[in-house]
Amino acid sequence: MCEEKLTRFLNNLRLYKIAKVNRFFCLLIILAGYISVACGGLSYFKVPTVRPITEGESVDLDLFSDDICQVPCWYGLELGKSTKTDALAILPTIPFLNTDTIEEDETYYQILPGGETVTATGVHADCNTPDRHCVALIYVEDRLVAMLFFLDNSLTIRTLVDHFGPPDFITGHPQVDGNNCDLSYFWEAKQMYAGSRLEGGKQTCMNIFMEGELINGGFPIAGIQIELPGYIESGKEDSMPWPGFIEP
Repeated sequence: MCEEKLTRFLNNLRLYKIAKVNRFFCLLIILAGYISVACGGLSYFKVPTVRPITEGESVDLDLFSDDICQVPCWYGLELGKSTKTDALAILPTIPFLNTDTIEEDETYYQILPGGETVTATGVHADCNTPDRHCVALIYVEDRLVAMLFFLDNSLTIRTLVDHFGPPDFITGHPQVDGNNCDLSYFWEAKQMYAGSRLEGGKQTCMNIFMEGELINGGFPIAGIQIELPGYIESGKEDSMPWPGFIEP
């Protein structure tokens, strides 16, 4: 069942938090991909061209409506303040969530990169449309410490930049023994980062970080995470400032 797969993912969360090779993007890829495998199959993607917003993207942008509060707050839930009771009261009121899928599981969480790993609680829910996993909220000692959003590659980085403004910095991690590349984008004030996995994109990453190549606005987003400030700060290692987009 999808819930069982999610529990397995959450129980392995600390392994990806501790990982030395781009812990940020590893987590996002597992978020977007592991649940997709559990619920119907993950398809890796080629580096795409810039494309317009689709119907699926409009659903995902609803995840980040500014009507109630702005990121890093999400639908009234705030890092370090909101309790699990708050989440269980708010999630059923969000129209694009399937209320029948709201559940909680025991998991683990690393307080800061390299810090103590503690027992935590994950509260998660599926989307109504499309039929897939939507959000997971992580609680430690009944306080919200992380919010994870499963986008299944339905948003592009250009759509995110249009909505949130440009990231402050990016990181790139070409595979050592493969030809893929992981890109992560960080918004410091929003305590948020997002990730793209580029199949066959190793040279593209090298061009971005070594030759100054600009970002293709069509790079798809696997997932988004909102974290406590220390995680975002630690992402600056081996980063570069946001370079801007290739013109369409």
